[in-house]
Amino acid sequence: AKTPSPRVFSGVACLQVDRHSDDVLIVVHGGSDDGEEVDPGGCTRVLSDVWIFTPAAGGSSSSGSRATGVTGTWGCVQRDASPSECDVMGLPRARARHSVCVWMGCSMIVFGGMGDEGRCLGDVWTYDRGGVDHLKQGWHMLHRGETAHSPLPRCGHSSSILNDKLYMFGGEAE
Repeated sequence: AKTPSPRVFSGVACLQVDRHSDDVLIVVHGGSDDGEEVDPGGCTRVLSDVWIFTPAAGGSSSSGSRATGVTGTWGCVQRDASPSECDVMGLPRARARHSVCVWMGCSMIVFGGMGDEGRCLGDVWTYDRGGVDHLKQGWHMLHRGETAHSPLPRCGHSSSILNDKLYMFGGEAE
């Protein structure tokens, strides 16, 4: 596929190409395919793929996206993978209804969501574009979410980062 499949409940972030650039990329992570609901969370098959949209120089054209007129290219930087493949490769498992926040311009933080078994997740991951000096490009688990001091696993919540602290509000917990 040359573009992401139709989906709902995905995480999206607009990241800088690197810390010293005004150029941006749009990153789409996970979500659920757009089929009929099969579980109480409203998800069918959850996804673990990562797609990046790179806007073309100049920003817009009549031949661009139907919604905005923006042209550019899509690239799949991580294909959808099974839970065992994700575990072996050190990637977050498939999820939908998770939160995504921009951190330091060129990284995104992913928290929670609904996993492929219909259960809420409580792990925290960062996806780095390679612009943060102490992290290399790719996924890094920040917190497994299995301690007494962790937020409850949740999905459908909102989150934001302020002064290097992640704040969450609402959502559904088990």
